[in-house]
Amino acid sequence: MKLNIQAPWDVNDYLKEVIQEKMEKLSGVDNRILHADIFLKKGVNEGINDKLIEIRLRMPGPELFAQAYADTYEKATAAVTHKLRAQLLKKKKEIDKKEILKEKERLSNT
Repeated sequence: MKLNIQAPWDVNDYLKEVIQEKMEKLSGVDNRILHADIFLKKGVNEGINDKLIEIRLRMPGPELFAQAYADTYEKATAAVTHKLRAQLLKKKKEIDKKEILKEKERLSNT
């Protein structure tokens, strides 16, 4: 999976590694993820939960998107990848159901 990390500042290596690690875990859930656009932003309010991360996953079918605020980018990364994991599992379940229905239909037509 290709990662495209964007921020209005230079992202340090530590944060890049944290993001990379979390994204690798996501690709374990669904290996069809081709590309991830990751946007790091500062929230409008200074202080608690002012760190924002948005991630758009590009893969066959509809793209997935999630965002999360936290007091650190590490926590926001964990939260947003948790949301994306839930979306991936839901999508995978829907695909599995469709494949089962197609197989049942194919078998009933033979």
